[in-house]
Amino acid sequence: MNKTDKTISDFLRLSSQNKFAGFSLRNGKYRCKLFRYIRFLTLTNIMTSEAIGKQVESENDSEIILNIHFKQRNTIRGLFIKGNDYKDLKSKNLWRIVTNANIELWRKTKDVNLARIFNGVEFTRLSED
Repeated sequence: MNKTDKTISDFLRLSSQNKFAGFSLRNGKYRCKLFRYIRFLTLTNIMTSEAIGKQVESENDSEIILNIHFKQRNTIRGLFIKGNDYKDLKSKNLWRIVTNANIELWRKTKDVNLARIFNGVEFTRLSED
């Protein structure tokens, strides 16, 4: 079950308990209470491997240093590495990233041991500056 399916199933479970949504009759009209759920969805940023891949795979295939914003940790600057296992990791929404402290050394040596693997589910957004 992926994050989106879990969110939808949680919504359905909670809406049946009238915690996120419900219908009420007011002045002869039905009203639907979804405002809490809509607020919940806007706070839950889900980055898929396609969304991350689109930003990482630029047209000229140059190395772009990006700010990586996380749900539960501080933002880091890093470089996404396209190694031999890039497609396999991407299919699992895992990303090999060289953090800002090791970028210059990585550009000289191309040593993949300088990179760490991060789970894309924890990303909230990517930005260039």
